[in-house]
Order: sequence, then C-alpha cells, then structure tokens
Amino acid sequence: MERAGVTPDQTLMVGDSRVDYETALNASARCCLVAYGFSHHTLDGVPTGEASVVPDATRLAEVIGRFVSEE
Repeated sequence: MERAGVTPDQTLMVGDSRVDYETALNASARCCLVAYGFSHHTLDGVPTGEASVVPDATRLAEVIGRFVSEE
C-alpha cells in the first residue's frame, strides 16, 4: 500500500485462505476470499460477515466492480 500510495480503505485484499484474511485484517484493508484456488480448504474459521466470500470468478468480478465504483 505504501509503494502504491494508497490507504487501507483504498485496498482490497483478494485471497483464498485464513492467512490472507488475517493479512488484510492486520493491514486494516478490506478482504474478499474466494472459495476456490490453492488454499480454498483453509477458509474454516473465518468470521462470517467480516470478509466477502465468493464461490467463483464471476462473483469476484462483481465484488471488485463494487469496490472500484466506491472510489
């Protein structure tokens, strides 16, 4: 974020694991998790409502589109 010159509010972390969720949380960034990918089985324990969880790339595109339109 520092190199890109953006704030946490301007950042959307996309990931597929609890570690990705925790990284976004620690950076105060928003988070969207995908229920597919390399680590999809590690989403157990991610608090519901704290991060968007999407089942496929189409829904991911929708989340990113909404995020970008907020800027």
